[in-house]
Amino acid sequence: MKMNSLAVGMVAGVLSISAVPVLTSTSVMAAQLDKCQLSNTCYKFQIEKDCDTSGTDWDGTSETCQKYKCFTLEEKFVFKKSTIGTSIINKKSAFSDAETCEWWLTEDKERKPTGIYLPTKACVRVHARSTSGMLHIGHRGYATCKLYGEYITLTEWNKQLKKRLE
Repeated sequence: MKMNSLAVGMVAGVLSISAVPVLTSTSVMAAQLDKCQLSNTCYKFQIEKDCDTSGTDWDGTSETCQKYKCFTLEEKFVFKKSTIGTSIINKKSAFSDAETCEWWLTEDKERKPTGIYLPTKACVRVHARSTSGMLHIGHRGYATCKLYGEYITLTEWNKQLKKRLE
């Protein structure tokens, strides 16, 4: 990144001059590529799942919705657990805890030649709740969760395991 431009401004009557980074096309490309993208043994995944409740009942009782979706790996790949996470990308409810995203790994299968059992599915569960109360009759709740992470080839995983054991 080059620091070849100056910014001049006034803040509360004080003149400030500071260097402003100027991104060249090379530095933009380098900033956008991370270690996984530069490797031919590491890959990224992302899935989304949404949940939409029916409207709040006539007596003010809130409605809930819970759904899940999974991402399945071929047996020649392994999840990098430290990179997996979730985020709520869309929501609507008056309650701060009405929308939640949870993730888990499942369906362990034996990986040859190690004989170790490792998960082949990453799943996300989205939960949404409509706002309760007589003033909210018919109001719906919804949420969309994103599950993201990385996975590597089993060959690369075996190499990393051997390095840790040495």
